[in-house]
Amino acid sequence: QIQTEQDQGENDDPNSTAVGSSVEFTSPLPPSPTRKGKKPGPNSPGGSEYDKRVVEAMKEQVEEMKRRLEVQEAENGRVKQACSNREQEVQRLTALLEGGRDYDRVNMEAKEVSSTRMLDQLNRQVDFLNGELAKREGQIDGLSKELKSTERLRSDAKLAV
Repeated sequence: QIQTEQDQGENDDPNSTAVGSSVEFTSPLPPSPTRKGKKPGPNSPGGSEYDKRVVEAMKEQVEEMKRRLEVQEAENGRVKQACSNREQEVQRLTALLEGGRDYDRVNMEAKEVSSTRMLDQLNRQVDFLNGELAKREGQIDGLSKELKSTERLRSDAKLAV
């Protein structure tokens, strides 16, 4: 990290240019990832050893990249196959939907099925309500008979008094 500070000197105006500046290093730079030390010269002993290590490291990187490429190509093939299968399914469903039939006819058939379902449901509701009506009429008949007998008893009781 590098921090800079301006020495304002005699001029305290923030819009003026700085007369001087200082740089403060708060931490050292990390070592270079490609070099572990100084590269020996071509005529110095061990120079070819360094070159061999660099070449070997590069070969390892190339092999790793080849392995990654193979994995990515395999995944790419799987995705392409999945897309192809999807497209075939879309075409199959489109053919089933169209099936050479007229859309107006298909719509009429769908409306007919819907109307039949609605009619069946309404018929079931009418049957239920007819059953409920019969129950209530039975209750009314029972209560009417009870009322008539109660009225007879009242009229008989009034005559007796």
